Amino acid sequence: MNLIYPKKVALFTWGLTIATMAFNSIGATSEDNQMAQARAKASALGGSLKSALQTAIANGGVENGIVVCHEVAGSLAAKLSDENWQVGRTSLKVRNIKNTPEPWASANLQVFAEQLTAMPSRIPEASYRDPQTGQFTYMRAIVTQPVCTACHGNDIQNNVMEKIQSLYPHDQATGFKTGDLRGAFIVTYTP
Repeated sequence: MNLIYPKKVALFTWGLTIATMAFNSIGATSEDNQMAQARAKASALGGSLKSALQTAIANGGVENGIVVCHEVAGSLAAKLSDENWQVGRTSLKVRNIKNTPEPWASANLQVFAEQLTAMPSRIPEASYRDPQTGQFTYMRAIVTQPVCTACHGNDIQNNVMEKIQSLYPHDQATGFKTGDLRGAFIVTYTP
């Protein structure tokens, strides 16, 4: 599949089998290892955020979950990032404008939405290595779950919507239903 990358059209590699590429031995890893690390970082962000939200909602309702998400999502991503790895989220309809996708990520998200519609049981993912810089980028779809619809769905309670608008004045992240593409985790390794 061809996707737009910042300076050129890039071929994204799908699936679990990826050719191993050797890098210099100081801090570099094979492509398979980078894919495994990227998947692990995406899963760690998703799991940590889900756990924090479930605890917050259990202790103070959906409004509390919104506050906790606002306060901890960025710090959770930052804890998984370092000088080589950057971890985050993006979406076609962002809640936090800092998560607005680059054009190539937006193109990937549109493909993910189509793939999810065609095969709802398979979570779309993609990876790309820039042949000139060696930068490796991984994206994995975030699928809307039933619990997500309380603050991302079509029927949001007034008090919840007021809290969303107070914390995210430019919010676009509503109107989702279970099974929709909510966004994607995006993990980048820069050598």
